[in-house]
Amino acid sequence: MKTKELIFSLHGNEFSEQLTQRFIRIYTIMLITSVLVFATCFTLREIVATEETPEKKGLEDAPAAEILPERQKRSRENITNVIPNLNNVHQRLQALEKKLETLLRPKYGDSWFSSYFLGGNGRNNGRGIVGPPGPPGKDGAVGKPGQPGKSGIKYVRWGRATCPSGAQIVYKGLIGGGYYLYQGGGVDYLCLPSSPKYDKYKDGGQNSGYMYGAEYQVSTFNPFKKNLHDHHAPCVVCFVKSRASMLMMPARNDCPSGWTEEYHGYLMTAYHNQKKQHNFICVDEDAESYSGTRAKKHGALLYPVEGVCNSLPCRPYVGGRELTCAVCTK
Repeated sequence: MKTKELIFSLHGNEFSEQLTQRFIRIYTIMLITSVLVFATCFTLREIVATEETPEKKGLEDAPAAEILPERQKRSRENITNVIPNLNNVHQRLQALEKKLETLLRPKYGDSWFSSYFLGGNGRNNGRGIVGPPGPPGKDGAVGKPGQPGKSGIKYVRWGRATCPSGAQIVYKGLIGGGYYLYQGGGVDYLCLPSSPKYDKYKDGGQNSGYMYGAEYQVSTFNPFKKNLHDHHAPCVVCFVKSRASMLMMPARNDCPSGWTEEYHGYLMTAYHNQKKQHNFICVDEDAESYSGTRAKKHGALLYPVEGVCNSLPCRPYVGGRELTCAVCTK
């Protein structure tokens, strides 16, 4: 206990409980080794004494010329009998030596004092214990640029057949939707391609869902540059490779900070009092008609959207004023 208290008083928290346990194991093995050596020496002494005692009695009365050769012969026999015991002792001592070397070898994490006190393996080519890890090295050279990632965003430009600058045309066609007097069917306006491709089909009506072309309804107020009332509405699907998100901004004709405007225009949807409901789409301010036709078939209809002051705040919203929109990407 005094040795343990002395070590801890010198270096405080540097010695852990694990080191103390190692000392105890070392002392135990050293004690066992001492006992084993003592027992071995005692055994050798008993062997020699046992073999020499009866022989002495036979040689006391023998002539001097016979005593010396006989003693040499018996000495060789004693050595021959002792050698196996010595070999066994030697093997045991070697095993104990290996155990001691394992316990005494300093490990990473031991304090400098414990390393000095326990010592290193002098036969390990003169190398000491492994030190703590060094500081991080400098950053390596910049690698080669990788392959371009797959990104991009697509959007529909409603009311036009061309894409803005910097965008690719995926396909173009005309706006389609459900009939304005029917309650069933879908509520989305779709951008239908100019040339459909059929698979299995049966001509004639089968009481199914129906798709109609969409027409502008701007007789009371036309916000566009051209007279588009009752004309079919075109559309085009555009792809922007350098951006990854799309936003349709309602009630504003510009985009939030950090976003790129693809186009701006006016909100349009179905008439508020008709049975058919449709979602809201942003139609380009420079809208045009599909193939320059004026069909007046009244399939899916597109009306401008006005703000209602009863539920929206009357300022800054103005009741009865047509709402704008913008399509933005980022």
